Amino acid sequence: MADKVTIELDESFLKKFFGLTDQLLPDMGDITLPVLKRQVLSIEEEIRSLKETLQMDTKKPIAKANKVKELVDSKKRASADDESVKGRVLIIDDLGVITYQLSTMLRRTGFECVTSNDIVGAIDLFKKNHYDFVLMDLFIPTQREGFILLDELRKISADKPYKTVIGIMSASNKKEYKLACSQKGSDFYLEKTDCWQDDVCKLIENYES
Repeated sequence: MADKVTIELDESFLKKFFGLTDQLLPDMGDITLPVLKRQVLSIEEEIRSLKETLQMDTKKPIAKANKVKELVDSKKRASADDESVKGRVLIIDDLGVITYQLSTMLRRTGFECVTSNDIVGAIDLFKKNHYDFVLMDLFIPTQREGFILLDELRKISADKPYKTVIGIMSASNKKEYKLACSQKGSDFYLEKTDCWQDDVCKLIENYES
C-alpha cells in the first residue's frame, strides 16, 4: 500500500484558487476586466496542470508531491510577475526585424510579447498559450499563407473561453485583401506605411474590445 503524502499550500494560493473575491483590493477602482480575466485564466491553467500532475504513477508519491510543489511555486511567481503586465501579444512576421521592433516597443509600454516567423510555429504557440492580441503579417511569405493562418487562428480561438483580438499588418492597401481579412474574422487591418509601428502600438494600448 502506497504511503500517504500531505501537500501544504500557503494561504495566498488557496485564496486565489478558491475565490477571486479574496483577491480584490479595497479600492474597487483598481480592479479592471483584464486583471480579473487573467486571474480566471490563471486558475483554469492551475487546475488543468494539477490534474495532469496528479495522474502520474501512484507508486511514486514523493516524486508526485515534489512535482506539485514545484508547479505551485512556479504559478505563484508567474502570478506576481503578471500583475504589472497589460496583456500578452503574439507577433507573427517572417521578417525578424519586424518582430524585434514591435516586441521591443510593446514591452516598453507594459505588454508581454511572444514572436514567431512562420505559420506552423505560430499555430502551435496559439494552441498552447493565452494571448490578448495577435499581430500577424498577411504576407508570410504570400497572402495565401496569411489567409490560412488567419483561418486557423479563428478556428482555434472559437474553442477558447476568452476573446483574442487579431490584427492584420500588411504593406498592401488592396480593398479585396482588407475585405477578405474582415470576412475571415480579423478585428482590424493596418497598412505598413510611415511610422506604422507606432500606430500599431497605440492601437493595441488603447484597444477596447
